[in-house]
Amino acid sequence: MKCHLVTTPLQFRFPLRRELFIAAGIITTDAESIEYVLNKEEKGQLVCIVPGGAEESLDSHPDNYDLTLLNRKGFVRIAIKTGAALVPVYNFGENRCFYQVPNKRGTFIRKLQSWFKRMLGFAPCIWSGVGVLNNYIGFMPFATPITTVVGEPLTIPHDPNPSKELIERTHAKYVGALIKLFDDNKARYGIDESVELRIV
Repeated sequence: MKCHLVTTPLQFRFPLRRELFIAAGIITTDAESIEYVLNKEEKGQLVCIVPGGAEESLDSHPDNYDLTLLNRKGFVRIAIKTGAALVPVYNFGENRCFYQVPNKRGTFIRKLQSWFKRMLGFAPCIWSGVGVLNNYIGFMPFATPITTVVGEPLTIPHDPNPSKELIERTHAKYVGALIKLFDDNKARYGIDESVELRIV
């Protein structure tokens, strides 16, 4: 299978960086780019999308399990239009890579970060990790294991012109499968059984 990572169009505006991304098979978040890849006659095209994107990165704190997914349905519409399967995936431990300043939703700093993201297209996270020569202050990630758990592919209807109802139903099915994936594996990766995955 050939995997295509997805990133914002902004990343393709820098010379050299753009060429490296293209050579690696990375594509933009534009629906046209994703549909082009999934509609190829060549089998085995896989597109890796992080629906929460930049907004979700602002919620990345240890012991916080909020996913920005409630109103992210474009990837579901594309999957239905192209007949691609949806595969739920969760990275356990990813939210422990860095320490981020407290920025709960509704606070001034979070409003400022969200405004900045809307203006420039990326989230201005204020974080710290470890240094190259120390374990206290720096911009390198903490040494923490990250385990990617992949669920079963969800077979969904193929419809070139999906209705809003079909998109909503398929989105709910995907969210349900993702929550089940989290619940089935959380204890194995040190998360208390009482913790719930919050879809915001």
